[in-house]
Parts: sequence; structure tokens; C-alpha cells
Amino acid sequence: MSGARIACLVFLFSALALSGVQAAQVPRMNKEELESILDTSDLILLDVRPTSQWAVSSRKIPGATHKDPYRARQWGKKLDKNKTVVTYCA
Repeated sequence: MSGARIACLVFLFSALALSGVQAAQVPRMNKEELESILDTSDLILLDVRPTSQWAVSSRKIPGATHKDPYRARQWGKKLDKNKTVVTYCA
């Protein structure tokens, strides 16, 4: 995946706002910020593209886990709130 694409597409998924955080309050990060934490154990990296798009894509960030965005209420509650959660779609 190109760096520019990652920088443009990395965002914190609004469904993670289960804690009551408004979308405007969700921080964003650029490519360099993501690259600086990719190898840390404190990171949960989630690819939240719809399953049909994710399945056929050759563009995936190594180490990312796919999560169905339509089931965010289910998996969002199970995330470790002590870790940095980054979601993206490409």
C-alpha cells in the first residue's frame, strides 16, 4: 500500500465511538505517525473495509486484522481500551 494512500485513509472508525466520543473528537494520524507505532505491542490495527472489498484487495497493511464494519457494535465492545486502536479502509 502506498504511503500517500495510508496517510489519506487512516482514520479512527466512528463506530468506535461507543464510549460516547463524537466523530469530530476522534483523532486522526498521518502515515509517519502510524509507521512509528506499527511494531509496538500497544497497537490494535483494524482494516474495516466491508468483507467483500477486503477479500479481493491486494492492498493490506501487514499485521492488520479485518473487522466487518457492519458488526462494529459487537467487536468494538471487546477491544482493549488500554491499547491504541487504529482503523483504516483502503
